[in-house]
Amino acid sequence: VMHLDAEKEMMSQCVALLGKFIAVREPNIRYLGLENMSRMLLVTDVQDIIKRHQAQIITSLKDPDISIRRRALDLLYGMCDVTNAKEIVEEL
Repeated sequence: VMHLDAEKEMMSQCVALLGKFIAVREPNIRYLGLENMSRMLLVTDVQDIIKRHQAQIITSLKDPDISIRRRALDLLYGMCDVTNAKEIVEEL
């Protein structure tokens, strides 16, 4: 049981670090943050943790770099559910 809690805490820390990545001005770092958050959605059950960064991800939809906008859209699609669908769709 302790191992599962430690794994959940580690995933939470990883998402927090990736959240810092998407807040950086350097586009390559932002891209990596968005891409790896998308991958984490597929592998682990961290959707609620990633939702904490939803505002920053939505801001990435307005980035001048098309690859960052696409990554942000992919991530928003993956994290969209009944709790945040209205807010995401309004931004699109």
